[in-house]
Amino acid sequence: MKIYTTIHENVFRSNNARVAVGPGLRHSQQLPKRYSPSLNWLRQSLGGELDFHWSSGIEMPSDLESYKLIVHCGACIINQREMLSRMMAASAARVPVVNDGVLIAYVLCILRRALEPFPDVLALLDN
Repeated sequence: MKIYTTIHENVFRSNNARVAVGPGLRHSQQLPKRYSPSLNWLRQSLGGELDFHWSSGIEMPSDLESYKLIVHCGACIINQREMLSRMMAASAARVPVVNDGVLIAYVLCILRRALEPFPDVLALLDN
């Protein structure tokens, strides 16, 4: 599965890989509470330790190259242009970005079932 390979190989090549969590959310004090269950599931699923860095607001971390993964929210408070700009910055830094809901579905092993209503997307998962 490509998602597993990408996350596993990029995140756990080094111990304590840096993971940016929550860019786009405005309330940084709520981030650890909101993401704790899914990040613990990620640790358990991949079998390694992670160094989480919480961010919030309108800016991405300036040192994207130092991260192995970006866990992003659904971008409900930013516009399409800003989200695409973030994705392009992450791509330029060669850092994969995963939506928090997709990550949760993945680590709970329900991603395939969640994508069944979308056969074209499910086919992408298999490629």
